Amino acid sequence: MDVPEVPRELDHDHGRSDGDQRRLAARSILRLVRGGGEADEGHHQQGQSGDDLIHCVVHRGLLALLVFYQENAWRVHGCRLRRALASTGAPRHWGDMRRKARQQSKPENRPRFWGRHAVAAALANPERRIVRISVTREAAADFDFDPSIPVTYADAADLGRLVPKDAPHQGIVAEVERLEDILLAELLDQAEDGRPLIVLDQVTDPHNVGAILRTAAAFDALGVITQDRHAPPESGALAKAASGALETVPWVRVVNLARGLDEMAEAGFWRIGLTGEAETTLKEALGPQRVALVLGAEGEGMRHNTQLHCDSLAKLPISDRIESLNVSNAAAIALYAARTA
Repeated sequence: MDVPEVPRELDHDHGRSDGDQRRLAARSILRLVRGGGEADEGHHQQGQSGDDLIHCVVHRGLLALLVFYQENAWRVHGCRLRRALASTGAPRHWGDMRRKARQQSKPENRPRFWGRHAVAAALANPERRIVRISVTREAAADFDFDPSIPVTYADAADLGRLVPKDAPHQGIVAEVERLEDILLAELLDQAEDGRPLIVLDQVTDPHNVGAILRTAAAFDALGVITQDRHAPPESGALAKAASGALETVPWVRVVNLARGLDEMAEAGFWRIGLTGEAETTLKEALGPQRVALVLGAEGEGMRHNTQLHCDSLAKLPISDRIESLNVSNAAAIALYAARTA
């Protein structure tokens, strides 16, 4: 197949630094995705189809740049890039919700899930890699393990040494790989009226995040968004609290929460920040069909910058007999209100 002509700045032989070349190439890819436009330094490049874009980038050795652009520049015109790639029949990983798999964890860093609901959900999730199962023979009678999964039979005392003290393992422990990352833009692309988002601002307790995932599943929320760093990792405690919802509710981690809230607004979501200091009640703030409910950590609440990126601030009408609710309880009430508004 002929390789389409590429803009001059996509070549590597102009004596520019690598950084300059990447910036120029990124601008050219953006022009191609948007349908054409003036290239840098007076060079003109007509708009090309998504198929031409793929072959242009791949055959010129800039696939890594395209991947970088795809994963880091969605906030500008990334959806156009994804649609252009998906429309050409390219391999499905270009258009799938989940990104490239994480590198396999070191054995000491792999999560261990315990409890029948958490493990059964992990086993049922085709995107979850199960490394090994440790199980009592009594509990094993309730499962049909895939022959490819290593299974070790053990007594309850041995299983107790694989999990935190007093963890209710219910006779089964699974060592797993973490799920692949999800792009916020991909989740927003699947938005539907009446399906709210839950946004957590520096909520770090795994039990709370797990409980919120469980509630999100119960009320058919679109997904849960947290920060990448100020959020708990996948763990046995989180999976147990989620009672299987960790495997079914999309959980998106973003580097910059304020920027993520801007993306939600662009996708048509009305962003409601829950804070006890607000004058408006949640019932009064609800109205639009697409709602993002933003909750802060217990004690500190939402950060000021997060509040500035909300369209409305609202409170739950609780009595003065209690100062505040647990964040997972507040999320449950807010999701019920949003789903029944």
